[in-house]
Amino acid sequence: MRARGRATVPGRTNGLRGSIAATTAVVALLLSACGSGTGERRTVTVNETVTAASTADTAAAGATDGTAPDSTGAPATDSSAPATTPATPSTTSSSAAPTVQVDPLTNDCAALMNAADVKRTLNADIADTRARIQDVANPDRGVTGRIKCLYGTADNKSGDVTILLTQYTDAAAATAQVAATVTAERDLGAKVAEAQVQGFGAEILLRDGGLIVLPYDSWTLSIVVAGGKADDATLEAGLPQLADTVLTRVLKNT
Repeated sequence: MRARGRATVPGRTNGLRGSIAATTAVVALLLSACGSGTGERRTVTVNETVTAASTADTAAAGATDGTAPDSTGAPATDSSAPATTPATPSTTSSSAAPTVQVDPLTNDCAALMNAADVKRTLNADIADTRARIQDVANPDRGVTGRIKCLYGTADNKSGDVTILLTQYTDAAAATAQVAATVTAERDLGAKVAEAQVQGFGAEILLRDGGLIVLPYDSWTLSIVVAGGKADDATLEAGLPQLADTVLTRVLKNT
């Protein structure tokens, strides 16, 4: 899904983008790649100064730069546009386990997912490379922090698969952002389907790729798959499995 943009509901990054804030943030990128010949893994740390997207709390498959999807995955909408009533995201099932208090922003991308997980759940091949981006907070939308993990990346700005973990001020803010994302993506023509991940309600959005968004306590987990990596049927079946794997590791590792 490409990043889409207008300025309330976060945007995707190909063609449609969220507005860019004038804030400049220092971003640490951790890129891991296989060494040549021996298969030895190398980790390179890069410090960059980038312009942070103020409304980038929406995920989009096929993101082309580091301002891409946010943990909820909704396109930004212009603040002057008429307000819309967000759709209500799927509710938590009675079979869901009690939420565990964790800090999702402390996670190491290498511990959350790898190319083998993508192959197993989506039957898609991606390069075994990754980058970690620490984003700035956005108090206007209740965002206190966010990390993006790019997998199969060649430029440290976009990936074949992206995981976004976004922390909000409270659970209500997290749920509201998911609802806004669903509404915005549906308006843009996305196919919307509900799913369950460990008993918690999640939303699958299919448009030029795939996105699954899961609110968990006061944070959200989003996984974005770039267009062309898998067909819609595979994404709809495989994204909940991939989200289950990632959620388990987030809760275990923090």
